[in-house]
Amino acid sequence: MSDTDTTPHKNFGELARRSRTLVRQPAAAAYIQHAESTMEKWRVSGEGPRYIKLGHIILYDLNELDRFVEERIQRSTAENPPPGARPRVAPPAKRPRGRPRKEHPIDAAAE
Repeated sequence: MSDTDTTPHKNFGELARRSRTLVRQPAAAAYIQHAESTMEKWRVSGEGPRYIKLGHIILYDLNELDRFVEERIQRSTAENPPPGARPRVAPPAKRPRGRPRKEHPIDAAAE
C-alpha cells in the first residue's frame, strides 16, 4: 500500500469532526423540554428548529437544537420577541349574546 492510499480508518478523525449527533423526534422533544405535538406543529408552521427528513423519519441535529434554544435566551419580557415567535394579537371584541333586538315603534317615535 502506498502513503497516498486513503483507507476509511485514516480519514476517520475528519469524518468524526464533521459528523452530527442526530436524534429522533421523541428524544429531541425531551431534549428541549417540549411536547412531541409541539415539535410537529412547529414543523408545519416553520417556527421550530431545523430538521432532517429521511423518507418518513424525522431527525434533529443536537447542535441545531442547542442553537434554537440559544436564540431564545432573553433577559426580560421587555426585550424583542425571539425569532419565529408569533406577534401578540388582541383578542376579538365580544359580540352581544342572544338575538338582536328589534326596534319598537314607540321608541322610534320618541326620538
